[in-house]
Amino acid sequence: MNRPKEPEETREELLSSARAEGYEVSAPQLARWHRQGLLPRPRQHPLGKGHGTRTVYPSGTKDQLLRICEIHIRDGERRLQHVAWQLWWEGYDISVEIARDFLRWVEAELDRLLRPLVNGGTLSDEGWQLVDSYRTKRIKFKPLSWARQLIGEERFDTVMRIMVEVSSGTFEGREAQIEEELEANRQLLEKAFGLDALARELGDDGKPLLDLDVFATLQQASELIRDHPLKDVLESVTDEELLEVRNRVRPIATVLGLVISNAEHVLRRRNPVLSEVGEAILSMRPPYQGLWVYGWLLWRLWGPPEDGAKMDRYAEQAQQVLDQLRVLGEKMTAVEE
Repeated sequence: MNRPKEPEETREELLSSARAEGYEVSAPQLARWHRQGLLPRPRQHPLGKGHGTRTVYPSGTKDQLLRICEIHIRDGERRLQHVAWQLWWEGYDISVEIARDFLRWVEAELDRLLRPLVNGGTLSDEGWQLVDSYRTKRIKFKPLSWARQLIGEERFDTVMRIMVEVSSGTFEGREAQIEEELEANRQLLEKAFGLDALARELGDDGKPLLDLDVFATLQQASELIRDHPLKDVLESVTDEELLEVRNRVRPIATVLGLVISNAEHVLRRRNPVLSEVGEAILSMRPPYQGLWVYGWLLWRLWGPPEDGAKMDRYAEQAQQVLDQLRVLGEKMTAVEE
């Protein structure tokens, strides 16, 4: 049995729906947005002989238009490339090629930022200057700002060095450090991100949440970044694989953000770093969403083979959690009504 065809939406209906939500959108804007791939392509519907045509869009376009208005007008994201990525990330009808173009932009930005930091496989003078500058410079990213408060300016450069070396593909991990230094750095990382307090609250006999193997993992991540630039990653995946990765990364990021941001409420103890990290994940902007996709692809394609099944399982479990929360939310709304 064929399902009834969803009614199409006229241009006038779309403009009216935007106006009802407080957004003044013009017909030329609507046309510009569909030409740039933010909206589905409309068609001209004949009205009969001598009556001309009217512009109609596929069913569901109204919801997509209102989301564009929220991102572009309400939230002030002027870059339409970023708006298009956000829509694709959220599952709207956006071409995968537009997502690829955005990831190419992310690659160019990464190269611009990281290339000066590396010289001959190690941090350059500019890289070391960047690390040192974070001792005292104003940090807009709140989790890092809190981390510096927790461990102090003098030791914060060690945390920043590790982060910069991993992201630039120069981190040598366990090979370049003696055991005592590794243990000191492990404790420093735990304290910087509030994991030491979390471990105590969990009461697992004082067992650290991070062990020395974290440096082997960071070294492996650094090597993957060094050996597989984003350009190569994009050339290695099909459109279907890219869509699959998005559908796995989003629930993982959402659930992780929810869990971390609410950790202090569950543990009944203030942990500002974890709260800020969780909020940063939940509210991350398109470039960081692109980096999550990049990281997932790196590990999925060239990481340890045994990790692939684990990643898929975690993504499925995260989606189940979100589905259960959605059902619970619908039930609560029904009760309130």
